[in-house]
Amino acid sequence: MLSPRKGRAGFTLIELLVVIAIIAILIGLLLPAIQKVREAAARASCQNNLKQLGIAVIAYHDANGYFPPGVARQQNQENVSPAYFWTYFILPYIEQQNVYNSITLVASPVWADGANFQAACQAQIKTLRCPATTDQLTYNSQFIGARFPISYAAVQTGDVGNPASTYAGAAAEWTAHLDDSAWTASGGFNNYSLPTTFLYRFNGVFSVNSKTTIANITDGTSNTAGIGERYQYLTKFDAYTVSAGPGSYGTWAMGSPNINNTNEEAVGSLGFPFNYNLLSLLTSDKDLSWGAGCFSSHHSGGVQFLFMDGSVRMLSTSTSDAVRLALGSINGGEVANLP
Repeated sequence: MLSPRKGRAGFTLIELLVVIAIIAILIGLLLPAIQKVREAAARASCQNNLKQLGIAVIAYHDANGYFPPGVARQQNQENVSPAYFWTYFILPYIEQQNVYNSITLVASPVWADGANFQAACQAQIKTLRCPATTDQLTYNSQFIGARFPISYAAVQTGDVGNPASTYAGAAAEWTAHLDDSAWTASGGFNNYSLPTTFLYRFNGVFSVNSKTTIANITDGTSNTAGIGERYQYLTKFDAYTVSAGPGSYGTWAMGSPNINNTNEEAVGSLGFPFNYNLLSLLTSDKDLSWGAGCFSSHHSGGVQFLFMDGSVRMLSTSTSDAVRLALGSINGGEVANLP
């Protein structure tokens, strides 16, 4: 009689190692592709957010005759200065009417103490957050618990921090001076006080107590940047931002209990190089200031911006000083040659 053939017990060690090696190679080939798909999806989602914000600020302009201010505040500089941000004014146009109705426009908003005001700062609005951000979902900031960080800041100027600017000195170098000026007598936030000096700091679309109109943008809406990306990378204070209270670094929605010397809570300058946030660069208070006020992104290739014609474009991290200077102003007459 023939004996039955014995079946194999399993893989040999060599065969097992070969299979593992093949699986490792396949994973190695697939991971970059998956990462690229995720990155493309995050970039597209961020681009859509910026387009929605563009629709919102233009709708606000249509309803009011001007774009919302980047920062609305009543107090002069160097005082405790509660403020509203541009994001508050556009809430009805990004399907957040309930949040808008929950807070009122007053001279001294109590963002850290008032229940409704604090809840507005905690509202997690998807349109205001880029999927690629490394920000935490919430922070304890300026005595506001669970404050929601956002991924977009408005453009106040292209001069501050820009070596191509004609202005010099500390006032043109630091974000802390973005709010400095002399002021007219206040009429409250329904009749914003307007700065009367150092107007170069206020030459962007979204400035302090500004009421910029499309007609004011004589450089052309397609040549003027309005809103750009930013992520938070540190919480360390420099010598100036400490006056605004713990946690003022970062970009926030709605408003601030105190924006003294920290306009970068809501706006920024195109004068600072994009992605100026490498920890190796942050060796002085000025570097910290530049890092906080610059526009930054985790998308490969640069930073996405909403232009005032409603388009969204990616600007390279290596964009020149002259181009950033031109894109940051509404009526400087500069020529911006974009690729």
